[in-house]
Amino acid sequence: AYFRDLFGVADPEDTSAIQRYHESLRQTKEGFHQDGTSHLVKALQQREGVRLSDAQLLQYDERLREHTASINERRDVSITWRYFQHLAGLMTEHYLHRLNHDAEGLAASINEFATRHNQDRTYRKFPTVTSDELNKLALWMATGSGKTLLMHLHYYQYRHHFGDELDHILLVTPNEGLTDQHTTELRQSGIGCQYYLDLVEGGQPVPPEDVKVIEISKLVEEKTDEGVRVEVDAFEGNNLVFVDEGHKGASSKAGTWRDLRSRLADDGFTFEYSATFGHAGSGSRPA
Repeated sequence: AYFRDLFGVADPEDTSAIQRYHESLRQTKEGFHQDGTSHLVKALQQREGVRLSDAQLLQYDERLREHTASINERRDVSITWRYFQHLAGLMTEHYLHRLNHDAEGLAASINEFATRHNQDRTYRKFPTVTSDELNKLALWMATGSGKTLLMHLHYYQYRHHFGDELDHILLVTPNEGLTDQHTTELRQSGIGCQYYLDLVEGGQPVPPEDVKVIEISKLVEEKTDEGVRVEVDAFEGNNLVFVDEGHKGASSKAGTWRDLRSRLADDGFTFEYSATFGHAGSGSRPA
C-alpha cells in the first residue's frame, strides 16, 4: 500500500483504483525509448499523484537500464520487462537507495503513511517500523510472472548499493530441481553461482560476488547425524539471501524453517519470492 501510494494509485487500498492504475500502465509500450528512458517512466512522469520527482524516477530508471544490460549480455534472446516487473524494479531501487542513504528517513516516511491511513482503519492497522526492521522485501507474484528474472535484477541492484559489505550471497530453494534450474538461469544472466554442497566437498574458495545455492531442507540449526546438512552458523556475517518458495521445501515443524531462514540474514538482507505466501499469516509478515 505504501508503494502504491508513492507511485500514484489514487486510493492504495481501493481495489477498483488499483485495477484502473494497472489497466492504464498495461497500455504503456515496453522497453526503453531511444533517449535511454523507459516508456514506463515517461508515463509515470505524466501521471498525477506520483510522489517521486522526475529526477528520482530518471535516476532509478537509469540503474535499471544498466542492470538489464548486464542481464542480457550473455542471453541469446534479450529480456524486456513487462510493466509490472519494471514497476517492481523501480520500487525496489527506491527502497534500496533510501535504505542506503537515509534509512531513518525511509522508516519515517513509511510511518507517516501508516499514521495517515490508520485514521480511517478500524482493524488491521498498519504497523510502524524502525530502520533496523527494513531488512526484508517480499514479492508476491503469480507463477509464470517472471519473478526469477526479477531476482537477477535484485542481485545487481543490491550489489550496486551494498555489494562491498557482503560476506555471502545465498539462494535458498525448495528442492533440487529448482536448484538446478536457478543455477542455469543465474549463469545466463551473467551471475556466477555454485551449489553449496559441491563447494563443501571440493573445498574451493568462491568469489564473494558468486551466489551459493542450497535447498532449505539442507539447512539445520545443529547437525546431529551423518546426513548431508549444513548448519546455518556456516554463513555468519552480512549476507544477501534470496528465498524462492522456501516454505514448500521446509520442515513441517512449525516455525523451524522460518527461524533458520531469518538467521541467515540477521545482519544482512532478504528478498523472498512466492506465488502464495500462505505461510505469512502464521508468522512474521513479509515487508
